[in-house]
Amino acid sequence: MKNAVHILKDRQTRHEVAQIVNTAPLGTKVEIGEESRTSRQNRAVHGLIGQIMKQRPEHRGIRMSMEAWKAVFMHALGDEIAMLPSLDGTGFVPVGLSTSALTVKRFNDLMEFIFAWCAREGIVVRHFDDEHARAA
Repeated sequence: MKNAVHILKDRQTRHEVAQIVNTAPLGTKVEIGEESRTSRQNRAVHGLIGQIMKQRPEHRGIRMSMEAWKAVFMHALGDEIAMLPSLDGTGFVPVGLSTSALTVKRFNDLMEFIFAWCAREGIVVRHFDDEHARAA
């Protein structure tokens, strides 16, 4: 059976999904959960963090990458993080933070948190064009 993702936006889709589940072979994996963040949201957070990186390339003396900024913001928002020692023993690696696993709502919360932090820190956020639009 081919993997499929369906967003329940109307009764017809709900009915179609119910039919798929009713005819699926035993042992088929079925997941139900909130919709994951959109590609538009992902572009928006990259555009926003790109603006932060230009204005504040370092945070507390550490040069920050896109992934480092995302991890810091997600941690500040309350997402759990574990730090594991690197293979060469020269540092630590964050585990457990990924924006791809966020729901649309949680991602919007993250964006609003970043906007509020930017305002407090004096980071100027320029207009987002369609390519880097604010969260959907």
